[in-house]
Amino acid sequence: NLSKAADRICRTQSALSLQIKKLEESVGQPLLLRDNKGVTLTDSGKNLLNYAYKMLQLSSQALDEIKDCQNREII
Repeated sequence: NLSKAADRICRTQSALSLQIKKLEESVGQPLLLRDNKGVTLTDSGKNLLNYAYKMLQLSSQALDEIKDCQNREII
């Protein structure tokens, strides 16, 4: 649920809800389905999450490569 997710990222539930709302407004469609059973990702939410994982992976790879280049220059 959103309360547990908010705790994990050290935010309040209302702050997380506001961030999600802004993100949904930015992409122009809902990213989460909310019902009495909880919250699940929409297809758009799943798609965006996939891109987020790819972006994090690319960022990590870029930083690793830069560090490797710096280490080679020092030696």
